[in-house]
Amino acid sequence: MREEFEQRWQLARAVSGARIKQVKAESRLLYALLSGCQPASFLEIGSAWGGTLHLYSGACSATASVTSVDTGKHPGAMQRVIAALTAEGRDAVWYHGGSHDASVIAKVAKRGPFEFIHVDGDHSKAGVLEDWKTYWPMLAPGGLIAFHDILFDHGSTKVCQAWPEIREGQDWAEIIGPFWNNTKHRVGIGLIWAPSD
Repeated sequence: MREEFEQRWQLARAVSGARIKQVKAESRLLYALLSGCQPASFLEIGSAWGGTLHLYSGACSATASVTSVDTGKHPGAMQRVIAALTAEGRDAVWYHGGSHDASVIAKVAKRGPFEFIHVDGDHSKAGVLEDWKTYWPMLAPGGLIAFHDILFDHGSTKVCQAWPEIREGQDWAEIIGPFWNNTKHRVGIGLIWAPSD
């Protein structure tokens, strides 16, 4: 599993043309968790260069539908990632726009429900809570939703303020790895499982 993850990590970096802004140890554990269940449908809110979209798609089923919502600050990278995922046999699309945009939400809903959702977009407390409210209902029964940056509190990144509210009363867990990029900041990934039918 570790070798498979390392290969996918390097491939995702090469395809996107950028480093993956995640704590590698945290991503490795999430990748292993996903590999065990191989989701057939994956939604990512906030893909930036597309590194994590490509990375986590590798843990999904070989024919998974992969959906990205991103404002498109790095369109060339996103186009390369979508093309690479399509070449692998996945049904991959990128919706250019904000995750709170009604027209984007309507398009995303048509591709759901999703067995895995990765939220790494608007990092304000209000933005994260809005993504939770909007996309949680699109999670398939027994599916997994992951929130990145649940511990990071710097500048406008306030996922840490939303996370306790989101996990309240849910089936949740956290992945906490080493400090981010040799700083004194922890990042973390929060996980919530939807109830099974």
